[in-house]
Amino acid sequence: IDIGNQNILINQKNKINVSSFDFYNNSLIIFDNEFYLKAYNIENNKLFWKTNLSEFIKKDLDIVKITSLNNSLLVFFNNGLIFNIDTLSGKVVSSKKIKINNIIDINILHNYLIIHQENGKTSIFKS
Repeated sequence: IDIGNQNILINQKNKINVSSFDFYNNSLIIFDNEFYLKAYNIENNKLFWKTNLSEFIKKDLDIVKITSLNNSLLVFFNNGLIFNIDTLSGKVVSSKKIKINNIIDINILHNYLIIHQENGKTSIFKS
């Protein structure tokens, strides 16, 4: 990972321009500069799936949190977009936009979603 240049080297061959990334279980989840969300197996560097999010996202965003729910991944972005992604196919099951921007961190505690923003505000939602 070359954080300064926002590049990730997969298998020492494929250089990927990355907008943001996060690790989840045995996967490296990447949101690239072409609006693709990709999941790589960190043990063998193979691509599990890739999904084009350009119909939902029109600007560069950052992944804030990834968690699971049943057989889906919930991917939270800093502008309040939340994607429910099928873990096997990578397809978008659903998406939602909450009315909070500039998110820097998300915590999940029991049935509560705790959202921290750049301006110091914290919002709590019951799920």
